[in-house]
Amino acid sequence: MVQLRRYEFAAARRCSVFARRPDLGTVGDAGAHEQLALSPDTAHAAYRDGLGTGPGDLWVADFVRGVSERFTFDHSLGGFPVWSPDGSRIVFRSGDGVFQKATGGGAPELLLRMQTQTIPSSWSPDGRFLLLTVLGSNTLQDVRVLPMQGERQLFPFVDTQYNESQGSFSPDGRWVAYTSNESARGEVYIASFTPPGSSDSRVQTRQQISRDGGNTPVWRDDGREVIFRSALSGMPMAVEITPTGAGFQAGAPIRLFTPPPVPWAVTRDGKRFLVSMPPPQEVLAPIIVDLNWEAGLKR
Repeated sequence: MVQLRRYEFAAARRCSVFARRPDLGTVGDAGAHEQLALSPDTAHAAYRDGLGTGPGDLWVADFVRGVSERFTFDHSLGGFPVWSPDGSRIVFRSGDGVFQKATGGGAPELLLRMQTQTIPSSWSPDGRFLLLTVLGSNTLQDVRVLPMQGERQLFPFVDTQYNESQGSFSPDGRWVAYTSNESARGEVYIASFTPPGSSDSRVQTRQQISRDGGNTPVWRDDGREVIFRSALSGMPMAVEITPTGAGFQAGAPIRLFTPPPVPWAVTRDGKRFLVSMPPPQEVLAPIIVDLNWEAGLKR
Protein backbone atom coordinates (compact mmCIF):
# COMPACT_ATOMS: atom_id res chain seq x y z
CA MET A 1 0.00 0.00 0.00
CA VAL A 2 2.83 2.44 0.78
CA GLN A 3 4.50 1.76 -2.57
CA LEU A 4 1.22 2.27 -4.41
CA ARG A 5 0.65 5.69 -2.78
CA ARG A 6 4.19 6.80 -3.55
CA TYR A 7 3.77 5.78 -7.19
CA GLU A 8 0.50 7.67 -7.53
CA PHE A 9 1.94 10.83 -5.97
CA ALA A 10 5.21 10.83 -7.91
CA ALA A 11 3.95 9.25 -11.17
CA ALA A 12 6.09 10.46 -14.09
CA ARG A 13 4.42 12.87 -16.48
CA ARG A 14 5.08 13.56 -20.13
CA CYS A 15 4.14 16.77 -21.94
CA SER A 16 1.69 16.16 -24.78
CA VAL A 17 0.63 18.65 -27.46
CA PHE A 18 -3.14 18.64 -27.80
CA ALA A 19 -5.53 20.31 -30.21
CA ARG A 20 -9.29 20.37 -30.00
CA ARG A 21 -8.95 16.81 -31.30
CA PRO A 22 -6.91 13.72 -30.23
CA ASP A 23 -3.29 13.65 -29.04
CA LEU A 24 -0.72 15.03 -31.51
CA GLY A 25 2.42 13.68 -29.86
CA THR A 26 4.74 13.94 -26.86
CA VAL A 27 7.88 15.91 -26.03
CA GLY A 28 10.44 15.96 -23.27
CA ASP A 29 11.53 13.44 -20.68
CA ALA A 30 9.22 11.80 -18.19
CA GLY A 31 9.02 13.74 -14.93
CA ALA A 32 7.04 16.44 -13.13
CA HIS A 33 5.94 19.32 -15.36
CA GLU A 34 4.29 22.32 -13.71
CA GLN A 35 3.84 26.03 -14.54
CA LEU A 36 3.87 25.42 -18.30
CA ALA A 37 4.72 28.52 -20.38
CA LEU A 38 4.94 28.40 -24.18
CA SER A 39 7.40 30.66 -26.02
CA PRO A 40 5.94 33.30 -28.38
CA ASP A 41 6.87 31.21 -31.44
CA THR A 42 5.52 28.03 -29.71
CA ALA A 43 8.79 26.22 -30.53
CA HIS A 44 9.78 25.98 -26.87
CA ALA A 45 8.13 25.65 -23.48
CA ALA A 46 9.41 26.52 -20.02
CA TYR A 47 8.27 24.45 -17.08
CA ARG A 48 9.14 23.74 -13.45
CA ASP A 49 10.22 20.32 -12.23
CA GLY A 50 9.16 20.69 -8.59
CA LEU A 51 5.99 19.18 -7.19
CA GLY A 52 3.54 21.34 -5.26
CA THR A 53 5.13 24.04 -3.10
CA GLY A 54 8.51 22.31 -2.77
CA PRO A 55 11.80 23.53 -4.29
CA GLY A 56 12.54 22.97 -7.96
CA ASP A 57 14.17 24.32 -11.11
CA LEU A 58 13.03 25.63 -14.47
CA TRP A 59 13.65 23.72 -17.70
CA VAL A 60 13.14 24.67 -21.35
CA ALA A 61 11.80 22.04 -23.78
CA ASP A 62 12.80 22.35 -27.44
CA PHE A 63 10.01 20.91 -29.61
CA VAL A 64 12.15 20.82 -32.75
CA ARG A 65 15.04 18.86 -31.23
CA GLY A 66 12.86 16.97 -28.77
CA VAL A 67 15.06 17.70 -25.76
CA SER A 68 14.79 19.60 -22.48
CA GLU A 69 17.59 21.68 -20.94
CA ARG A 70 17.89 22.96 -17.38
CA PHE A 71 17.39 26.75 -17.20
CA THR A 72 17.91 27.45 -13.47
CA PHE A 73 20.24 25.69 -11.06
CA ASP A 74 19.39 26.94 -7.58
CA HIS A 75 16.64 24.39 -6.74
CA SER A 76 14.59 26.98 -4.86
CA LEU A 77 11.01 27.96 -4.25
CA GLY A 78 9.47 29.95 -7.07
CA GLY A 79 9.50 29.50 -10.82
CA PHE A 80 6.52 31.04 -12.68
CA PRO A 81 8.31 31.59 -16.02
CA VAL A 82 7.22 34.47 -18.28
CA TRP A 83 8.69 34.84 -21.79
CA SER A 84 9.71 38.19 -23.24
CA PRO A 85 7.75 39.23 -26.37
CA ASP A 86 10.67 38.31 -28.63
CA GLY A 87 11.40 35.04 -26.81
CA SER A 88 14.97 36.07 -25.95
CA ARG A 89 14.52 36.17 -22.16
CA ILE A 90 12.52 34.57 -19.37
CA VAL A 91 11.49 36.29 -16.15
CA PHE A 92 11.00 34.10 -13.10
CA ARG A 93 10.87 34.16 -9.32
CA SER A 94 13.59 32.54 -7.25
CA GLY A 95 13.62 32.74 -3.47
CA ASP A 96 12.82 36.33 -2.49
CA GLY A 97 13.70 37.90 -5.84
CA VAL A 98 12.43 38.30 -9.40
CA PHE A 99 15.07 37.66 -12.07
CA GLN A 100 15.44 37.65 -15.83
CA LYS A 101 17.79 35.47 -17.85
CA ALA A 102 18.60 35.16 -21.54
CA THR A 103 17.32 31.95 -23.11
CA GLY A 104 20.68 31.54 -24.80
CA GLY A 105 22.47 31.27 -21.46
CA GLY A 106 24.28 33.56 -19.07
CA ALA A 107 23.77 34.61 -15.46
CA PRO A 108 20.36 35.66 -14.08
CA GLU A 109 19.84 39.40 -13.56
CA LEU A 110 18.03 40.56 -10.43
CA LEU A 111 15.05 42.77 -11.27
CA LEU A 112 13.38 43.11 -7.91
CA ARG A 113 14.03 42.01 -4.35
CA MET A 114 10.83 41.43 -2.38
CA GLN A 115 10.02 40.58 1.22
CA THR A 116 6.59 39.24 0.31
CA GLN A 117 5.44 36.65 -2.21
CA THR A 118 5.79 38.04 -5.75
CA ILE A 119 4.82 36.13 -8.90
CA PRO A 120 5.43 37.43 -12.47
CA SER A 121 2.55 36.76 -14.84
CA SER A 122 2.78 38.74 -18.12
CA TRP A 123 5.16 40.87 -20.23
CA SER A 124 3.70 43.76 -22.24
CA PRO A 125 3.93 43.32 -26.04
CA ASP A 126 6.21 46.37 -26.36
CA GLY A 127 8.56 44.94 -23.72
CA ARG A 128 8.23 47.96 -21.42
CA PHE A 129 6.25 46.53 -18.50
CA LEU A 130 5.88 43.38 -16.44
CA LEU A 131 2.77 42.40 -14.49
CA LEU A 132 3.25 40.75 -11.12
CA THR A 133 1.00 39.39 -8.40
CA VAL A 134 2.20 40.81 -5.07
CA LEU A 135 1.07 39.88 -1.57
CA GLY A 136 0.56 43.27 0.05
CA SER A 137 1.24 44.14 3.67
CA ASN A 138 -2.16 45.77 4.25
CA THR A 139 -4.14 44.09 1.49
CA LEU A 140 -4.38 40.63 -0.04
CA GLN A 141 -2.94 39.82 -3.47
CA ASP A 142 -2.67 42.76 -5.86
CA VAL A 143 -1.68 43.14 -9.51
CA ARG A 144 1.20 45.59 -9.90
CA VAL A 145 3.29 46.91 -12.78
CA LEU A 146 7.09 46.86 -12.99
CA PRO A 147 8.78 49.04 -15.65
CA MET A 148 11.50 47.06 -17.43
CA GLN A 149 13.47 50.21 -18.23
CA GLY A 150 14.77 52.91 -15.93
CA GLU A 151 14.04 52.79 -12.22
CA ARG A 152 12.58 49.44 -11.16
CA GLN A 153 9.69 50.68 -9.01
CA LEU A 154 6.39 48.85 -8.60
CA PHE A 155 3.19 50.70 -9.52
CA PRO A 156 -0.35 49.58 -8.57
CA PHE A 157 -2.71 48.36 -11.27
CA VAL A 158 -5.49 46.62 -9.33
CA ASP A 159 -5.05 47.22 -5.60
CA THR A 160 -8.14 46.62 -3.44
CA GLN A 161 -9.15 44.73 -0.30
CA TYR A 162 -9.83 41.65 -2.46
CA ASN A 163 -7.50 39.14 -4.08
CA GLU A 164 -6.38 40.18 -7.58
CA SER A 165 -3.86 38.06 -9.45
CA GLN A 166 -2.67 36.53 -12.75
CA GLY A 167 -2.66 39.68 -14.87
CA SER A 168 -2.32 39.10 -18.64
CA PHE A 169 -1.63 41.80 -21.25
CA SER A 170 -3.71 41.89 -24.43
CA PRO A 171 -1.73 41.66 -27.71
CA ASP A 172 -2.11 45.42 -28.31
CA GLY A 173 -1.25 46.30 -24.69
CA ARG A 174 -4.49 48.23 -24.14
CA TRP A 175 -6.14 45.73 -21.81
CA VAL A 176 -5.29 43.41 -18.94
CA ALA A 177 -7.24 40.27 -18.08
CA TYR A 178 -6.90 39.20 -14.44
CA THR A 179 -8.54 37.17 -11.67
CA SER A 180 -10.41 38.71 -8.72
CA ASN A 181 -12.53 37.29 -5.91
CA GLU A 182 -14.50 40.48 -5.29
CA SER A 183 -17.74 38.57 -6.07
CA ALA A 184 -16.89 36.03 -3.32
CA ARG A 185 -15.23 33.62 -5.78
CA GLY A 186 -12.53 33.89 -8.40
CA GLU A 187 -13.75 35.35 -11.69
CA VAL A 188 -11.95 36.73 -14.74
CA TYR A 189 -12.11 40.46 -15.47
CA ILE A 190 -10.72 42.72 -18.19
CA ALA A 191 -9.57 46.26 -17.35
CA SER A 192 -8.04 49.02 -19.48
CA PHE A 193 -4.30 49.58 -18.99
CA THR A 194 -2.71 52.99 -18.58
CA PRO A 195 1.11 52.93 -18.45
CA PRO A 196 2.64 54.30 -15.22
CA GLY A 197 3.61 57.95 -15.60
CA SER A 198 1.43 58.36 -18.68
CA SER A 199 -0.40 61.63 -19.29
CA ASP A 200 -3.43 59.59 -20.33
CA SER A 201 -6.09 60.44 -17.72
CA ARG A 202 -8.76 58.06 -18.98
CA VAL A 203 -10.87 56.37 -16.33
CA GLN A 204 -10.12 52.68 -16.03
CA THR A 205 -12.94 50.61 -17.47
CA ARG A 206 -13.41 46.95 -16.62
CA GLN A 207 -15.83 44.09 -17.10
CA GLN A 208 -16.30 40.58 -15.73
CA ILE A 209 -16.09 38.02 -18.55
CA SER A 210 -16.30 34.66 -16.76
CA ARG A 211 -19.58 33.37 -15.40
CA ASP A 212 -19.18 30.34 -13.10
CA GLY A 213 -15.71 31.00 -11.75
CA GLY A 214 -12.42 31.25 -13.62
CA ASN A 215 -8.72 31.98 -13.36
CA THR A 216 -5.39 32.09 -15.26
CA PRO A 217 -6.58 34.11 -18.31
CA VAL A 218 -4.52 34.37 -21.53
CA TRP A 219 -5.25 36.21 -24.78
CA ARG A 220 -5.39 34.84 -28.30
CA ASP A 221 -2.83 36.56 -30.53
CA ASP A 222 -5.46 38.56 -32.42
CA GLY A 223 -7.02 39.90 -29.19
CA ARG A 224 -10.43 38.48 -30.13
CA GLU A 225 -10.56 35.74 -27.48
CA VAL A 226 -9.58 35.19 -23.85
CA ILE A 227 -8.99 31.61 -22.74
CA PHE A 228 -9.08 30.78 -19.03
CA ARG A 229 -9.33 27.86 -16.65
CA SER A 230 -12.68 26.93 -15.13
CA ALA A 231 -12.50 27.32 -11.36
CA LEU A 232 -14.71 24.26 -10.82
CA SER A 233 -13.37 21.71 -13.30
CA GLY A 234 -10.06 23.11 -14.56
CA MET A 235 -11.36 22.85 -18.15
CA PRO A 236 -10.28 25.42 -20.77
CA MET A 237 -12.98 28.02 -21.36
CA ALA A 238 -13.05 30.77 -23.99
CA VAL A 239 -14.80 34.13 -24.29
CA GLU A 240 -15.03 35.99 -27.58
CA ILE A 241 -13.91 39.64 -27.39
CA THR A 242 -15.31 42.12 -29.92
CA PRO A 243 -13.79 45.64 -30.01
CA THR A 244 -16.33 48.46 -29.89
CA GLY A 245 -14.54 51.76 -30.41
CA ALA A 246 -12.90 52.62 -27.11
CA GLY A 247 -14.21 49.48 -25.41
CA PHE A 248 -15.17 45.90 -26.12
CA GLN A 249 -18.06 43.46 -25.92
CA ALA A 250 -17.59 40.05 -24.32
CA GLY A 251 -19.44 36.94 -25.46
CA ALA A 252 -20.69 34.03 -23.37
CA PRO A 253 -18.06 31.62 -22.00
CA ILE A 254 -17.84 28.31 -23.89
CA ARG A 255 -16.05 25.09 -23.00
CA LEU A 256 -13.33 24.10 -25.47
CA PHE A 257 -12.76 20.47 -24.48
CA THR A 258 -12.44 18.27 -21.41
CA PRO A 259 -8.84 17.41 -20.50
CA PRO A 260 -7.75 15.49 -17.40
CA PRO A 261 -7.24 17.69 -14.30
CA VAL A 262 -3.58 18.43 -15.10
CA PRO A 263 -1.49 21.54 -15.92
CA TRP A 264 -1.91 22.92 -19.44
CA ALA A 265 -0.88 25.90 -21.60
CA VAL A 266 -2.35 27.16 -24.87
CA THR A 267 -0.64 28.39 -28.04
CA ARG A 268 -1.07 32.02 -29.09
CA ASP A 269 -3.51 31.08 -31.86
CA GLY A 270 -5.72 29.26 -29.35
CA LYS A 271 -5.75 26.02 -31.37
CA ARG A 272 -3.25 23.77 -29.58
CA PHE A 273 -2.62 22.91 -25.96
CA LEU A 274 0.44 21.67 -24.13
CA VAL A 275 -0.73 19.32 -21.38
CA SER A 276 1.26 17.63 -18.63
CA MET A 277 -0.18 14.13 -18.84
CA PRO A 278 0.41 11.17 -16.52
CA PRO A 279 1.61 8.07 -18.35
CA PRO A 280 -0.87 5.24 -19.01
CA GLN A 281 -1.24 2.94 -16.06
CA GLU A 282 0.22 -0.48 -16.66
CA VAL A 283 -2.34 -3.24 -16.34
CA LEU A 284 -0.86 -6.10 -14.34
CA ALA A 285 -1.99 -9.68 -14.92
CA PRO A 286 -4.06 -10.96 -11.98
CA ILE A 287 -2.42 -13.34 -9.51
CA ILE A 288 -4.57 -16.40 -8.95
CA VAL A 289 -4.05 -18.21 -5.64
CA ASP A 290 -5.43 -21.77 -5.37
CA LEU A 291 -5.92 -22.54 -1.69
CA ASN A 292 -7.00 -26.11 -2.35
CA TRP A 293 -4.10 -27.18 -4.58
CA GLU A 294 -3.56 -30.48 -2.72
CA ALA A 295 -6.96 -31.71 -3.81
CA GLY A 296 -5.92 -31.22 -7.44
CA LEU A 297 -2.94 -33.54 -7.01
CA LYS A 298 -5.18 -36.43 -5.91
CA ARG A 299 -7.22 -36.41 -9.12
